[in-house]
Amino acid sequence: MAAMLRAVRVLHRFAERPVPDRRNIFSDRPPEPPASDTDRVQGGQRWQAVVRHSPERAMFPLLGLMVLGVEVWPGLGVMPARGPILLTLPCIGLMITGWRWRGGPVVTAVGCLLVMGFVDPRIVAMTLVAPMLQVVHVVQNRGFPLGVGISGIGYLYAVWASIPNATSASDHVDILLVWAVVYAICWAVGLLLPAWVTSRVSFLEGEIERQRFQIAAELHDTVAHDLSLIVMTAERARVDPQLGGPEALGQVAERARRASMQLRALMTLLEVEAAPPLLAFHNVLAHSKDALARAGFESSVMVQGDLGRITSSTGDLLSRLLREAVNNVVRHGSPSGGCVVLINVEETVVELGVTNVCHRPTGEVRPGVGLTGMRDRVEAAGGTMTVSSQSPDWRLALSVPMLG
Repeated sequence: MAAMLRAVRVLHRFAERPVPDRRNIFSDRPPEPPASDTDRVQGGQRWQAVVRHSPERAMFPLLGLMVLGVEVWPGLGVMPARGPILLTLPCIGLMITGWRWRGGPVVTAVGCLLVMGFVDPRIVAMTLVAPMLQVVHVVQNRGFPLGVGISGIGYLYAVWASIPNATSASDHVDILLVWAVVYAICWAVGLLLPAWVTSRVSFLEGEIERQRFQIAAELHDTVAHDLSLIVMTAERARVDPQLGGPEALGQVAERARRASMQLRALMTLLEVEAAPPLLAFHNVLAHSKDALARAGFESSVMVQGDLGRITSSTGDLLSRLLREAVNNVVRHGSPSGGCVVLINVEETVVELGVTNVCHRPTGEVRPGVGLTGMRDRVEAAGGTMTVSSQSPDWRLALSVPMLG
């Protein structure tokens, strides 16, 4: 009994030892990474968020109840009363580990020591699992001193329960080695799991950011295009009241109605994850020519090849690209210089070129949200895109493969 009390005191001293961030292992949160390294701090914060919102609070009680049912329930009424009572302690420690990852292992360790002192090892089986699971959980939360303590007691508990089954000296050696390997694996899993989860969280954060950008690009390519034309029509009507007649109001109403439909389609896509209707490229080409004419541009559309050969997927992509290109021309181009749209349909690729006179000075092209979104769409499809500015012309040239 005195030896067990000394072991409990040693374990308690392990628990009271400060971790590197000077918080003791009975704290409710995992240790913080060093504040001097920004990347490690951010990674530690992501891991702590995963720990706080993980399903472990439900998993550990279920595991504890399962071990309790398998280990204790069959022995009720068969073994002495102290057996089921003491075997319940490691199960209780396992159950509360989800809420208190420091207190749960301590309860389990005390229970294991009491079981070794008062229970026949031949009736011990499933409770051997409790310290193993807790070692993984403690180590992944960087509670290394407590991990060493619970590993040592769990190892002794497993060896103690296995020794009665040994029949020779070699069996004793095998038992010592096997349980050492088992606990080494538990430590390896506990050390590697945070890195895997953190990398997975980083990947999902990147996917969320990519989808956010896609949504922004979609809004920019559709709704923002029509809103820009509405604003320009309204500004022209304000400068020259003669341009604000029924025809101009009809154009504003048509574009507003189209923007509303596009926004509703995008909301439907976000809700039900259904693909939006494909845009007919020849219709978008006609609408783009009308938009240029209404903005005062004298446009020239030249088509080489058969537009009917363009597949639906390629047509949908080209429709979005052409709408954005025309939107840029209307917003930044000079109507006096006109606009030339060239489409070349080949067997495996489709080329699109737009040339216009731009208000901007000659120099390095700084892509905004629209051009960046176009480039991303083109490169995602396996195509290429170039933008150049040479006084006074602004040139956009892109090539996309014929998608299936």
